[in-house]
This record gives sequence, C-alpha cells and structure tokens, in this order.
Amino acid sequence: MNPIKLSTPVKESRDERAFEKLVMWTSSFSIGVLAAFLASLKQVNPTIVFKFTFVTVAAFLAGAILTPLFLRLVLHASKKRRAMLVFAAAIASVVLYFCFGIENTTRANRSDVLVGTVIAVTVLSFLAWVIWRLGRYLESDQEQNGNSKK
Repeated sequence: MNPIKLSTPVKESRDERAFEKLVMWTSSFSIGVLAAFLASLKQVNPTIVFKFTFVTVAAFLAGAILTPLFLRLVLHASKKRRAMLVFAAAIASVVLYFCFGIENTTRANRSDVLVGTVIAVTVLSFLAWVIWRLGRYLESDQEQNGNSKK
C-alpha cells in the first residue's frame, strides 16, 4: 500500500496554536530567569554571592527575547534545517559555557584545561564517527542479506 501524500500542510487547530504560545511564553520566561540568575552570580566558593546589576536585567531580556525567536524558527523549519539549528545552538551553548567555566582559572591552568578539552573532544568525536560508520555498515549488511533471501 502506498502512503497518502498530502500536497498542502495540515492546518493547526486552535488548541495546538494555544499550546505553542504557552510553550513559547513559559520557555521565554524560564530561560530569561536562568540567564539573569547566571548573570547575577558573582561568587560560589566559599559562599554564594549574587549581585543585581544592569547585566542581570540585560541577560533576562536577551534570554526572554531570543528564546521565542529561536523556538519559532525551529518549530516552523523543515526537518533538515531544524536539526541543523538545534545542533548549531547546542555547539554554541557548549562553547559559551566552557568559556564561562574557565574564566576564573589561572593562565597556566587555562592552557592545560584547553588542551585537555580539545584532546577529549577530538577522541570522543572520532569514537562517535566510528560507531556511526559501524552502525551504517551493519545496516547495509542487514539490508543486503534481507534482500538476498527474498
């Protein structure tokens, strides 16, 4: 049986649009609060110190404004573009978090941490590539064996 192909996209219902708005607003608010919290955090050890500044407000507004823009872009993009957007955002987030994480290390230790991180990412990327290629090989072998039996 052939699957039915629709030439026009399916219309969203009123409930789906309302749910999408709810997700956008709650995500926007929560990401804004998280950004403001991280921007106001000045010290962790030996005690936690928060400082409410202009940067705190700017971080809240940036998080609250950029989140719905990103979500709208992702939710209304094609599957391939959606995957690329999420992948790019994840990479950018990891790099930014890493930069903030090594901010308070000494110069000598910073180079050691950077070299260790680059080596770890390289090794893990290579292992991920090998596992991906192995999976593709096993899938192609299974398809060839499955087709030869028919």
